Amino acid sequence: GLWGPPTSSIDWCERNYVVTYYIAEFFNTISNIGLILAGGYTIYTSYKYGFEPRFYVLGAGVIIVGLGSAAFHCTLQYWGQLWDEVPMVWSMLIWIYVFLRMTKDGSVLLAVSLLCYGMIWSYIHALGAYTVEFQVHFGLMVFVGVVFLRNAVLRHCQCFPLHVFVIVLVSAALHQSLREDKRLTQVHQSRVPFFPEFNQYFQVSSLLVCSSLSYAFV
Repeated sequence: GLWGPPTSSIDWCERNYVVTYYIAEFFNTISNIGLILAGGYTIYTSYKYGFEPRFYVLGAGVIIVGLGSAAFHCTLQYWGQLWDEVPMVWSMLIWIYVFLRMTKDGSVLLAVSLLCYGMIWSYIHALGAYTVEFQVHFGLMVFVGVVFLRNAVLRHCQCFPLHVFVIVLVSAALHQSLREDKRLTQVHQSRVPFFPEFNQYFQVSSLLVCSSLSYAFV
């Protein structure tokens, strides 16, 4: 392929350069359109209803994650992996800040604490892009974020996308665990050219999250 052998610490199960010479993992790459749209929708909603600047930052973070994830899956290069995974953690830190201060004024102390945590984690992760550690760490952050989101949504309205989001995430996690079986993956790929991975489920769930945010805070 165009980008050469993978240098990332992980190579997902989607077969490389099957659809086009220019993109390593085609479907994992184009599915990030969902994340970019989700971030843009968050910014649009924030502008339309006069939300605070932190919501603009949250939307921008989601867009950066979408672009970084596209770069990672397109190239499978180490620099692309960092562009994907580091913004994911920073976006979750922004998410946590937003929900911790949902009914309160901004907190400089909390912002600085999360900033320092993000910088320390980014430095450590850049040393080796530790795959398992990252997945566990990010999974815990998502769990905390979903708890905050649930409380905020239920406080303002009964919003169905949140429940769909949780179902999608759980099914995606189970689906991805099955994909770790290389023999099972080869059987499916021999029969179905497009076999969705966790990354594509995650894009769909992100759209649902942003819809939940909009319904909850309007």
